Formats: sequence, structure tokens, C-alpha cells
Amino acid sequence: MGRQRREATPARRGTISQVTSRPAATQHLRDLARLRSVRDRIDREYAQPLDVEALARGVNMSAGHLSRQFRLAYGSRRTTT
Repeated sequence: MGRQRREATPARRGTISQVTSRPAATQHLRDLARLRSVRDRIDREYAQPLDVEALARGVNMSAGHLSRQFRLAYGSRRTTT
């Protein structure tokens, strides 16, 4: 009687979801912290017109990325009146 041959199952090590889940979660938390600081700055300087470029530079993001992430986190854009 020989050994029984087991069928190979796909390896789970090193899959994309396992490789990227922790760094993505960490980056998401960092982005949320930066967005909170942007929102705090907006609230502190409410009398000033908004300058998205300057806000983005202050947290080392591009203006487009800041706008998209702010909308995702807070559900709307901040607009000037």
C-alpha cells in the first residue's frame, strides 16, 4: 500500500488581499487623520475663503485626492459662500 496522494489546494499565502490589507488599512487611518486636520483648519479659518490647493499642500495630498477623500469621509464638499 502506497501513500495516498492529496490533491493540491491553492496556496493562500501571498494573495493580494493578504499582502495589501494591513498597509491599506493603515493608509486609510492616516488619510482620515489628515482629513480631520483639514476639517479643523476649515473650521478655525471659517471667515477666510477656501483654498483647496493650500489645504492639500498642508497635509501633503494633491488637491484632487483631498477633494475625493473629503467627499468620501464627510459626504459632501465644503463650499464657499
